[in-house]
Amino acid sequence: PRLRELVGHYWVARWEIPAGAEHEQRILTHPACNLVIEDGAGTLYGPVTRLSTKRLAGSGSALGALLRPAAGALLSTRPMPEIVDSSMPEGDIGLDRAATIDAALHAGGTPGQRQAAAIGLFEEWLLARIPDGADEDGLLLNRICRDIETTPGLQRVQQLTERWRIGERRLQRLVRSRLGLTPKWLLQRHRLQEAAALIGRGM
Repeated sequence: PRLRELVGHYWVARWEIPAGAEHEQRILTHPACNLVIEDGAGTLYGPVTRLSTKRLAGSGSALGALLRPAAGALLSTRPMPEIVDSSMPEGDIGLDRAATIDAALHAGGTPGQRQAAAIGLFEEWLLARIPDGADEDGLLLNRICRDIETTPGLQRVQQLTERWRIGERRLQRLVRSRLGLTPKWLLQRHRLQEAAALIGRGM
C-alpha cells in the first residue's frame, strides 16, 4: 500500500532491430519521473517537456517505473527544476541494485515470472529508500494531477484553484517544487495526451 502513491505503473520494453538498422521511437511522456533500468544500470529521468526520442539498435530490453508526481522529489538529490529534461545516474539516487534487478529480468522462467521478480526487487529497494511513502504535499499533488487526467473540461489554472480551494501562488510553488513544472503546463500536456490517444485510435 505504501507504493500506491509512489508508482503509477511499470513497463517493460523489448526490441530486436535487424543488423545495420536503427529505429527511432517517439515518446510523449506523462508529467512525472521515470526510473529506468537498462543494460545493468539505473537512471532517474526527470519530466520531459518536449516530444522525446530514443534511437534503438540491435536487441535489448528495459524495465521502467512511471513514478507518480509525489515520488520524484523524494528520490532526487537535486531540486526538481534542475532535472526537468535531464536525468540522474543510479549513484545519485542511491540505487545500489540496478544490476541485480536487470539480471532478474533476464534470468530463467517465463517472461511474466522474470518481470515479477525484477519488479519485486525494485519495490524492496524503493520501500527502503522511501520508507514512509508519499508526504502530504506529494499526496495533494497526486490528487490534483489525477483530477486533471480524469475531469473533462479542465483548461485553466483558476479552475484548479477553485476546485481545490488553494491559492494560485501555493499551487505554483507546489507544482514547481515537486515536478519542476507549472500548473499551466500540466493542463496543456494533458490536452496533448488526449489528442495523441485520439490519433492512436484513428479518430
